[in-house]
Amino acid sequence: MAYHVDSTPAAPPASPERPESIRPLLLTVAFAGAGVLPFVLARAFDLPFAVSAPIVILLAVVYWAAESDSVLMERGVRLKRRNGEVVVGEALEGLRWEQYIVLHDIPFAGGGNIDHLVSGPNGVYLVETKFGSYLPVHLKKAKGQAEKLSDELGVPVTPVLCVAPSEADRYRHSGVWVVEFDALLPWIREQSNPPVEFERLARFSAGI
Repeated sequence: MAYHVDSTPAAPPASPERPESIRPLLLTVAFAGAGVLPFVLARAFDLPFAVSAPIVILLAVVYWAAESDSVLMERGVRLKRRNGEVVVGEALEGLRWEQYIVLHDIPFAGGGNIDHLVSGPNGVYLVETKFGSYLPVHLKKAKGQAEKLSDELGVPVTPVLCVAPSEADRYRHSGVWVVEFDALLPWIREQSNPPVEFERLARFSAGI
């Protein structure tokens, strides 16, 4: 659901994780298999048990290390995305004192959700957060959502990717503005685009 214009931003729901209660069972099965595997190798390849056992142990260690790194990396990506959206949302909340309306986590038919929508006296801006690296698909999605939203609101909607601070604080890429976090609010303030009628935005918000 979208957040009311007077509410503060909240973190988007995190992706479901594999239940931790299953991990002990999986580990038990894996260790049981590792205990039998040396005998299987010894019989299949005519290897001495003293040779096959260390091979299995080495494979188990490599697998365990890879699994641990994968879990940590996945959690890190989710944390970076969640924290990025919250940080950007909290920054955009500061625009409310300047006659802007700010919406967060807006469901969008056929295209996932919109992280943030900013409407003010100088235009409407669709803001997506990508604090990690962004891909062409992210640009295409933001541009497509902005075009559909433009048709619905009757005014141009500018698509923006908010990224982590970098050397280039703002530039256009495939029709989408890429703006670093520190430059986002000043950039929005300096734009000059047609505003949307409040009644039309209100009807859009009510239909979310």
